[in-house]
Amino acid sequence: MCSFYVKSNLTGQFNMYLEDTDNSRAIAGTYSISSADTWEFKTVRFPADTTGAFTNDNAMSLVLHFFLAAGTNFTSGTIASAWQSKTLANLAVGMSNNILSSTSNDWAMAGVQLEVGQNPTEFESEPFGVTFDKCERYLQVFAQDNANAHVASGYYHSTTSLRCHMPFRQKMRAVPTGSIVNVGDFFVQDGGATAAPSAIATANNNDTSMLTVTTSSRTAGNGGALLSDESSSIRMDAEL
Repeated sequence: MCSFYVKSNLTGQFNMYLEDTDNSRAIAGTYSISSADTWEFKTVRFPADTTGAFTNDNAMSLVLHFFLAAGTNFTSGTIASAWQSKTLANLAVGMSNNILSSTSNDWAMAGVQLEVGQNPTEFESEPFGVTFDKCERYLQVFAQDNANAHVASGYYHSTTSLRCHMPFRQKMRAVPTGSIVNVGDFFVQDGGATAAPSAIATANNNDTSMLTVTTSSRTAGNGGALLSDESSSIRMDAEL
């Protein structure tokens, strides 16, 4: 189900459709604006599709389209009132408006929400901080604003590998992949001596907070600190 607020100087039928890009399927919907230049609340219900499944990846799978104008290549068929193979001619049948017919026309929308069920709920607007915390499950960037800034501490579990625990702000979705931006601006301090890191490895043993930094030869068992300058950063990526 899709709910939203809409306003236009034009009244009458407008068309929209929901597209399953993974399986090239679509279903059309319509709504009507009753009063010109007045915000109206609309609900368009789309039945579930039992054919095909979305791919579990970071590519586009479900797209909601709103028509503001439609030529005969979108209106000459039979409206796709049920899920079917995507056919352009069936997507905007009955569309009676054309926003492009005049530069004085306008169309605005707000509060678009897709949800499961028959009854629309209030638009869910969460605080920025909550949304940001969710985003950091997928990507966190550790950047410093001054020279010789501390990034993480750990120990040498071998002569060339420093294991550090990253101070993650949120638990990441999965074991992240680490990368260094401007690796030449990082260095490892070991008892007063320094070593330049050459690589940064994926977290170790399914511990999402563990980082392995490869350096020149040091003493196994010693503690060490990863430091950086202003122009460098570490990216921890747990995207799908």
